[in-house]
Amino acid sequence: MSVINVNLEDSYKCKTIDRPLVVSVDIGDGQTGDVSVFLGTDLKDTPTLGVKADVVGKKTTIVATITGSLAETTWTSATISINEGGIITTFGPYKKQLPQNYDTVIYTLQIHLS
Repeated sequence: MSVINVNLEDSYKCKTIDRPLVVSVDIGDGQTGDVSVFLGTDLKDTPTLGVKADVVGKKTTIVATITGSLAETTWTSATISINEGGIITTFGPYKKQLPQNYDTVIYTLQIHLS
């Protein structure tokens, strides 16, 4: 079984002053996985990053770990969204085909916040 790392980078400009930024991750292609969300080096207990004053100048890192477990496909995908008071910005979908079933892909997306 192999592990494949997919490292990605992007940026996000806050749209409001007082609406919290909430991260969500959709793992697609029928696969399942685990997600971790960081603001700077702090692991978040919830997907809420904070409001503009809390996040500007920082980086959020979203890590989605997916192990291919379906006999029908070895494709994986992850789509990350930031919801800021109903204004949704989407990153991806990012897609990777695993060499074989039960291999693992780790999508790491770093988003610079401004």
